[in-house]
Amino acid sequence: MIVGEFLMMAIGNHINVILSLIIGKTVVRQIKNISAVATTFFVEKNRLFSLVDPCRQNFGNY
Repeated sequence: MIVGEFLMMAIGNHINVILSLIIGKTVVRQIKNISAVATTFFVEKNRLFSLVDPCRQNFGNY
């Protein structure tokens, strides 16, 4: 009986660990996607500013 309870606890702990690993992986993947979107946004913003800056230098500040 005690061995069975111990096995159930061990299996339950393993299931919890596996579930938390899976959830953690998906969360990490989501964070990576968000950071990739943010970096592309910042790159595009820098590109837009680099396009705007020559105009600003030529014609002064808007």
